[in-house]
Amino acid sequence: MQQARTHHVQPAACGLAGTFPTDPTGLPGATRPALLELADGDDFHLHIGPVAKRLGDTTVRMLGYNGSIPGPTLKVRQDSEVIVHVANGGDLEATVHWHGLRLENAYDGVPHETQTPIAVGASFSYRLRFPDPGLYWYHRTSVRTTPRRWACTATFWSSLRSRGTGRRPTGTSC
Repeated sequence: MQQARTHHVQPAACGLAGTFPTDPTGLPGATRPALLELADGDDFHLHIGPVAKRLGDTTVRMLGYNGSIPGPTLKVRQDSEVIVHVANGGDLEATVHWHGLRLENAYDGVPHETQTPIAVGASFSYRLRFPDPGLYWYHRTSVRTTPRRWACTATFWSSLRSRGTGRRPTGTSC
């Protein structure tokens, strides 16, 4: 039987030397993502934090949402609004970027363009409306991994068929 390895990604190879730890030793294992349905007006707490993830015979340090990779899948009805409270327990300042959602620019999550990054140990609350049916995804971004190299964990949002119009989701956006 082959023995599992622990892998330490070398940040210098990515131009990120000294920016974040890579050792997964002692971290909780990543869990499977939860599937949650949120009602209009609900609050949801999302925690960004390091986890150990097995990839084949290697264990790596990754950032998860609420301990899972990918993060929780959230189902939200069309025309609903939810508040997502994000706590940054990761290794770098971060934001959460919401792909495809029409929302106020202040909640778009692009570091230093639409939002000041969330410091390690701090939190930020996103007010999200779902005016359109569809599938959407979110991911963590960090100014230290930009430009064009954002650290990402993708998770889909599903805006369920509207009770008012009966319309079904029409596609994906990213």
